[in-house]
Amino acid sequence: MDQKLSRPVRWASATNRATAAVWKLQELRDQLLETCEELEGEWTDARNKLNDALSDLIYLQSEYALMNEPENLSESRFHQKRRRVEELNFDAMCDSVPDLKEALRSLKNFNPVDDADFIVLDEAKTVDLPKGYGRDK
Repeated sequence: MDQKLSRPVRWASATNRATAAVWKLQELRDQLLETCEELEGEWTDARNKLNDALSDLIYLQSEYALMNEPENLSESRFHQKRRRVEELNFDAMCDSVPDLKEALRSLKNFNPVDDADFIVLDEAKTVDLPKGYGRDK
C-alpha cells in the first residue's frame, strides 16, 4: 500500500475495495447457484447412472471371485487376470462423486451482503479514525 497517502485515505480505500469484493462475491454466488440449479437434474442423473454402473461392476467382481479355479491353475494367467479384477476398488469411486445439493449447502448459506460478519465493513466506513496524539478531541 502506498505510504504517501494518509491513513484515513488508505482506510477509506481499503474499506471500499473490501465492499466491492463482497458485492462481487455475492454476484458470483448468485450466478453459481443459478447455474447449479439448472444443472442439478443432469448432475443427479449422471451420478445415479455412475452409481448403477459401479454397482454392476462390483457385482461382476463377485461373480469373477466365485469362479472355480483348479488348484493347478493358481499360478496361471487366468488366475492373475481374475485376481486383478478382484483388486479393483470401485467402492471409493462411488463415494467420491458429491451430491450436488450437499455440496452447494455452504455456498447457499454464504450470503455476505446479509451476513452479520460483513456488517463490520459498514462500521469501518463510518468509524471516527484517530488523528494522532494530541489532535483527537
